[in-house]
Amino acid sequence: MQDSLNNTLNIDAYNLILKKLLSGELSTGQNVSEDAIANELGTSRTPVREAILWLQKEGYLEIYPRKGTFVSKFSLKEILDIYNLRLLLEPQVISSSFRNPTQAVNEKLTEYKNYNLQYIEDENIVSNGDAFFSQDLEFHLFLFDLINNAYIKRICRDALYKCIISKLVFLDQLNIKRSRIATQHVVFIDAALNGKTDEIFEIYKTHIISERDSIMHINIQ
Repeated sequence: MQDSLNNTLNIDAYNLILKKLLSGELSTGQNVSEDAIANELGTSRTPVREAILWLQKEGYLEIYPRKGTFVSKFSLKEILDIYNLRLLLEPQVISSSFRNPTQAVNEKLTEYKNYNLQYIEDENIVSNGDAFFSQDLEFHLFLFDLINNAYIKRICRDALYKCIISKLVFLDQLNIKRSRIATQHVVFIDAALNGKTDEIFEIYKTHIISERDSIMHINIQ
C-alpha cells in the first residue's frame, strides 16, 4: 500500500477486502459490494471506494462502469507466471535472510516447527484445515518480514496473495496433502535453525516448484 491510502478508514477497508479475498469469502469473478463493505465497517462508501481503486491498481479487482466491481480472474498462464516469478526471487532473498538469525527468530521458527509436526504425525490431530492454511500464510509472511528490502518484500507478498486467491477457486481439484506441506516446512525450519543457507535455498525452491506443478493441469474456466 502506498501513501495515497494513509487514511485509517481507507486502510481498514483495504485490509478487510484483502482478508475476504485471501479467505475465499470473496472469490474470483464475484461482485464486491461497496455498500456491504461500508456497512460492515460502519463507515461511508468513500473509504471503501478508495480501497477498491487501490486494489484495482494492484490487480486484485476489476471495475466495470455501470456493472460494478469484481474479483479479478487469472488465467492458468498468469498464475504459472506468478509462481515462476516467486521461484526466481523468493529462494534467494529468503535464504539470504537467515545468515545471522536472532534468538527471537529461532524461537518463532521452533513454534512453527512444533505446529507443523502435528500434521506429519497425524493429519487429523488438528482437524481444522482452514486453520492450517491460515498458519501457512502466517509462516510465509513471517519469512517475508525478515527481508530487509521493503520493495522486494512487497513483491513477495503480492505474488503470494495472488497465488492464494487464484488457488482458492480450484482448491477442490487439487490433491493437497497437509502432511506434505507440513513436512516441507519442518525440513526448511531445521535447515534454518542449523544455519544451512544453501539447503534453505534448495528446500524453498522445491516447495514452490511442488505447489506450481500441482496446478499445471488444472482446468481453469
